[in-house]
Amino acid sequence: MSTTVLDLSVARGGRTAAAALLVAAIGVMLQILGGATYPAVPPVFFILLIPAALVAFGRWWWTPVLVVLAGLFLTFGTFASGEAGRLIDSSLLDAAGLWLQLLAVVVATVAAAGMTIRTYRTGEVGRSVRRTRTILAKRTAQVLGVVFLAFGIVGFVAGEQDFGLSHNLLHFLTGVFALAVGLAGTVPLAQIGCVVFGGVYVALGVGGMALGAPGTGAWNTGLFTVAWGDHIFHSLIGLLFLAGGLLTDRGQSLLRHRT
Repeated sequence: MSTTVLDLSVARGGRTAAAALLVAAIGVMLQILGGATYPAVPPVFFILLIPAALVAFGRWWWTPVLVVLAGLFLTFGTFASGEAGRLIDSSLLDAAGLWLQLLAVVVATVAAAGMTIRTYRTGEVGRSVRRTRTILAKRTAQVLGVVFLAFGIVGFVAGEQDFGLSHNLLHFLTGVFALAVGLAGTVPLAQIGCVVFGGVYVALGVGGMALGAPGTGAWNTGLFTVAWGDHIFHSLIGLLFLAGGLLTDRGQSLLRHRT
């Protein structure tokens, strides 16, 4: 397969995955209209729309992998949590929305998996990794900075029902500082920022899992209370920060910084 044909194939796969994730988000909206219980700021929208934006506009080798992970997480979570029962035992609109979400997520996962396989088979991933690793920390800080800034702003607009003032402030400040080191900082500084943020959020997530109350996972940190959804989100986002900081090509980044 020629490079041009490969690029077109990968681009089509990206558009398919992104469109399917958007359809899945519409399915979530139908569930809410059908009476399904969701937080005022449903985390599932971020799980769907962030990978959709990355795979649609990003050119990094790992973006389809993120879609696959998000798809597997949502599909497994739907059945493991017992929410799959709503597929047949709920209002018509709620059931239709959940069916739409699940089917669209499967389509996105398959499309993204196909992109990943094609990239590996042609060796494009090796070249992409070498290009990306020199600035991976800055890209990670930029993307996750936008995510946290959005979380903080939406949390403040929606009120304190889901997160609380201190929790919203943590998200907002994380977004501000991550964007600052991602956009204006050097690569080594972005590496340090990613490692620090990653360590804090992994510790917060793992600490919540270990110390949270049985069942709900509720854990009062002294500033705010977090539950199972927060523990999973904090752990995953912390691992992404750590990966961005630790997988950046240190030698190349320092050379780029000096020049």
